[in-house]
Amino acid sequence: MPNPLPILVVDPSADTAALVELLAHAPVVAARDAVAFAEALAASRWSVAVVEMELGWAEGQAVVAALRRRLPSAPVIVFTAQDGADAIEAAERAGVRAWLPRTTSGSLRLGRLIAAIHLQQSVASDATATAATTDAPVATPPPPPADDSLPVVLRSSLDALAALRTGAWRTPTSDESDAAEGEDDPAEQRERWRLLAARAHQQGYIDAETRALERLAELDPGDAKSVERLMALHREARQWRRLVALLSSVTARVTDIETVRRRSKQLVAVFIEELNDPEGAIATCRQWRRRDPTNEDLVRVLGDLLQRLDRWPEYAELLAELAEEASDAAVRKRLLDERDRVRRERGLDEEPPATVGEVDDATPAKRARGAERVRPQPV
Repeated sequence: MPNPLPILVVDPSADTAALVELLAHAPVVAARDAVAFAEALAASRWSVAVVEMELGWAEGQAVVAALRRRLPSAPVIVFTAQDGADAIEAAERAGVRAWLPRTTSGSLRLGRLIAAIHLQQSVASDATATAATTDAPVATPPPPPADDSLPVVLRSSLDALAALRTGAWRTPTSDESDAAEGEDDPAEQRERWRLLAARAHQQGYIDAETRALERLAELDPGDAKSVERLMALHREARQWRRLVALLSSVTARVTDIETVRRRSKQLVAVFIEELNDPEGAIATCRQWRRRDPTNEDLVRVLGDLLQRLDRWPEYAELLAELAEEASDAAVRKRLLDERDRVRRERGLDEEPPATVGEVDDATPAKRARGAERVRPQPV
C-alpha cells in the first residue's frame, strides 16, 4: 500500500522537489524558505525528509536536528552538492539515514532509497494494524526545544505558527482544527502575522515577508500599511498578475468606500500602465462602477478608454446611463446632448445598408425598404 504521507523536501530550489516527486512517484511538500519549513514542521506530516545543506536561510545541520527532534520516526536523507568529511560525520551523528551527492548516480540512489523506506514503513504499518487489539492513543511528538543556531526569522516563524495552532505541535484532528479556527482571536492572528512580516523584513527574507503579508491581507484587507508594502514587493519583483489578484481581492472585501475607490483606481492603473491591457481596465471599470456608480474617476477613465479604442456605441451607452442616473436636469441635458453629438458624428444613428442576402432573408416590409437601398447586381 502506498505511503499516505508526503515527502518533505527542504531545498530553496523548486527543481529538487519536482525531481524527488518524479523519482519517488509520491507527493511532496516543498519547504523552500523559513516560513514554509515552519509550516511543515508544525504539521508534522511527512514520511521521509530530503534536505539540502546549503539553504541560505538556515544552517543545514540545524534543520536536520530540528527534523529529527520533531519526528524521530521519519528518516532524513541529505541530498546536496556540499562535501566534507566533518559535515558528513556531523550529519551521521544527528541521525541522517544517508548522505547522497547531487549527481546522476546520487539521484538514482535517492529514488531507490525512498522506495525502500516507503516499503519498510508500509510493512511496519501493516504489522502494527494486525497486532493492534485496542484503540491506544497515538503519542504526539514533543515540542521542539529552543535552538539558538536557527536564524531569528526561523525561530519567530516557528513561534508564530505554533501559536496560531493553539500551541499544539502535532497534527490536529479535523474537530480540533475547526475548534481552533473558531476560538483563535482574529486580532491576535493579525498581530502575530504582522510581527512575523516585520522580523522577516529585518532579516532580509523577502519570500518569507511576502508570504506573511499575503496571509495578513487575507485576515485584514483594510490594513493599508501592510497592503501597500505587499504591493511594493510585487512591483519590485514585477509580479503584475499577483498585484492584480491582490488588489482585486482587497477591493472586493473592504467596506470603506474611500478604500474601494483608491484600490480600484490602482487596479485600473496596473492594467493600463504595466500590463498594457485596456480591455482588462475597461472590465475593471465596469465592475467597480456597478458597486460605486458615483465614482467620477472610474467614469472618466472608462470614457477615455472607450474613446481611445473607438468603441463609440459603448461610449454613447455610457453617456445615456449617466444621464439616467443624473439628478440635476442641466447635467442630464448636457449628457444627452453629448450622446446625440457622438451618435451623429460617428454615424451611429444611420441604419447600416443591407446586403443582398439580408434583403432576401428579410420580412416583406424590410425587403421592400431594402430594395430601395440595394442596387441590382449586374448579371
